[in-house]
Amino acid sequence: MPSFGKSKKTSQHAAQEPQYPSSGVPQSSNGSNSYSQGPPPVPPPPSSQQQQQQQQQQPLSSSASSTSAATAFQERRRTQIASLMSYNPTIQSLTPTTYVLLLPPTPLSLTIHLPANFPASSPQLSLSPPGPLPIQPSPWPDSISLGRWVKDLVAQLTEFPEVDGMTEQQVERCLRDEDEIETLFESGHRVKGVRGVWEELLQGNEVLAQKNLALQPRLEVATASVTSAQEVLLSRLEAFDAASKTRDLEAQRFAPETTLALLKARLARSDATCEDAAHAFVRGDGDLETFLKDYRTVRTSYHLAAAKLEILERDPRVLNAATGTAS
Repeated sequence: MPSFGKSKKTSQHAAQEPQYPSSGVPQSSNGSNSYSQGPPPVPPPPSSQQQQQQQQQQPLSSSASSTSAATAFQERRRTQIASLMSYNPTIQSLTPTTYVLLLPPTPLSLTIHLPANFPASSPQLSLSPPGPLPIQPSPWPDSISLGRWVKDLVAQLTEFPEVDGMTEQQVERCLRDEDEIETLFESGHRVKGVRGVWEELLQGNEVLAQKNLALQPRLEVATASVTSAQEVLLSRLEAFDAASKTRDLEAQRFAPETTLALLKARLARSDATCEDAAHAFVRGDGDLETFLKDYRTVRTSYHLAAAKLEILERDPRVLNAATGTAS
């Protein structure tokens, strides 16, 4: 009996399990391949709510990247500040961004200010009393330890090998003898270096001065040539101005307005001459024959001028055509 129950249970499980062919592809109930019914259905487009969620996720990812960059920047800054403190144990912090380092036995003090964007920019260093300092790299590279760099700078400012090798008696003798102090000062390698640079500058300035003096003859010739050209230019400008003035006067003489004014003035003069001649004849000045000759000549001139004036006033285009101007 137990064997029958076992076989029945086994047969039920066998009935529930799907039947697979030898190819390993599941078959449908009618024996056909379930993947042969066509491509799988296309998923529906995302809803507006899903699109809003995707858009909200994008700023979150960009915000996360910017936060990561800011964290890395702060870590770089902390590392440099830690090196500054470890390499220079006597340094004092005035503010979270400003540090002061005394440089015994000298009276110097070094102030180090770290800008808000350090190490993207270089630190700001200053000496008190003021003195020269090396140029700092900007931006400050991670490969250079700020603390080690400041320590080397302090060593350059405070080490005096010329004095370190002297005995106490020699130092006291130097302090009493100004000439020996001057000799010791002049023998210092830094002073020698500064004097070497100074002498090189003097030599360079002397070479430049000699070159300038060698070019002086050419400069004088060029100056004389320029002066002569300026004089010629001025004379030509004066001639041009005079010619322009003459041309303007001639153009004004033959302008339509000037021509009309001249004709009107000629009429007035002719009319006045005729009246004067008539009055003179009435007074008995001159004979009849002379009066008629002069009067006829003046009146002829008057009528010619009046005829020309009438033509010009009636048709101004005659003058414009004669002078070559547009109407």
